[in-house]
Amino acid sequence: MEIEFGFNFSDLNSLELAKFKITHSELKSVFVNTNSKIYPVQGVAYGEFVYFNIGYSEKQRFLCLIYQLIPDISVIKFLETKIALEHEIQSYYCKTNRKSF
Repeated sequence: MEIEFGFNFSDLNSLELAKFKITHSELKSVFVNTNSKIYPVQGVAYGEFVYFNIGYSEKQRFLCLIYQLIPDISVIKFLETKIALEHEIQSYYCKTNRKSF
């Protein structure tokens, strides 16, 4: 049985997204990219089921996403996003031996 999740962008800063021309569609493209790297985030104030995702977007750039999976209501809630820096790409995307963020 496959569960479909909705996307919630309400916690993201719209001005920051506009400044870097990051669209909701681009965020989704990183999330669904099977080559993206996903790491659980531990010890955060958001609660459980929080993840760090770094991946290549439909606009051909790397983005970092922090999101919360809310299984009770089948929602992926985006908490933070930014364009990935070179050292983040090298540390989290290129190396696969990382266990957690």
